[in-house]
Amino acid sequence: MSSGKLKVTALRFDSRSGKTQLEEARAAFGGLLIEAHSNGEFSLDMKVRVLPGLSFMTGGMSGVTLRRARGNTDDGDGFTLWVVRHGVAFGESRDRDVTIGAGEAVMARQDEDGYCAPVRPMLGTSIRLSESLLAPRLRDVDAAVLRRIPADSEALRHLLGYLDFALGSGPASAELQALTASHIYDLAALALGSTADAAEQARQGGLRVARIEAIKRDIEEHLGEGGLRLAAVAARQGISPVYVRKLFESEGTSFTSFVLERRLLRAFDMLASPGASRIPISTIAYDVGFGDLSYFNRAFRKRFGATPSDIRHISSRDG
Repeated sequence: MSSGKLKVTALRFDSRSGKTQLEEARAAFGGLLIEAHSNGEFSLDMKVRVLPGLSFMTGGMSGVTLRRARGNTDDGDGFTLWVVRHGVAFGESRDRDVTIGAGEAVMARQDEDGYCAPVRPMLGTSIRLSESLLAPRLRDVDAAVLRRIPADSEALRHLLGYLDFALGSGPASAELQALTASHIYDLAALALGSTADAAEQARQGGLRVARIEAIKRDIEEHLGEGGLRLAAVAARQGISPVYVRKLFESEGTSFTSFVLERRLLRAFDMLASPGASRIPISTIAYDVGFGDLSYFNRAFRKRFGATPSDIRHISSRDG
């Protein structure tokens, strides 16, 4: 399935690529045959991450068919979970036609004949999963195969968010790699229909981490809003404010402390940037969400041991 090395690689293949690029793409898809359509341009442009016991890729594709033949793949004992993020894909497995719409997902066995192709340029995610690691987490393995996961599935939304988090993360220890992979299996099982024990494990592990990361991304996106409130973030995430507080407490902090820290760090980065040297300090403070300039100055000095003016002066001098 994978070497256990945590890495992110870029996979690109189009009508101008040669045999070497095609073989690299085929290897990344576990030996799937990649058939380029002859009636126009075709392309694959994806990022691939390898973790212990699984691998996944996210990106765009168009004008290609990914075909799986029994005994012709590298991972005959596993599954592939196909997720369409934007666009539509059409496939076939077990003599059944399958259409995957935007936001939906379908899992297929890797040891059975089948294919998947975008109807038009598509953005999607493909996850290769080991049967020995996934099957014990599922209530009914056969029922999960080719069952469409709807776009409004909360578990699928958290799975995709966690995959994006893992794709953007840097190098990690072997222990963290294994933990990340375990969280992905937990979330995949929730989306596919997990056992009661696996669901509880996910709530304590992968789902909790996925939710806190989603909350943090939400905060980053709204950080400049002076009226950023815990209740508003909780409402956008579809969970209670009490649960948001508990999630931050589990990390030894609070919602208020996290927001303050992120605002101060963003202000520091702006003050240290030569490109922002002409922006007034008051404007920077307001842009990162502070509504009170004197409070910003006090908090900044307490956090960094220097005033905003000091940081700007040091940065301009060093530059």
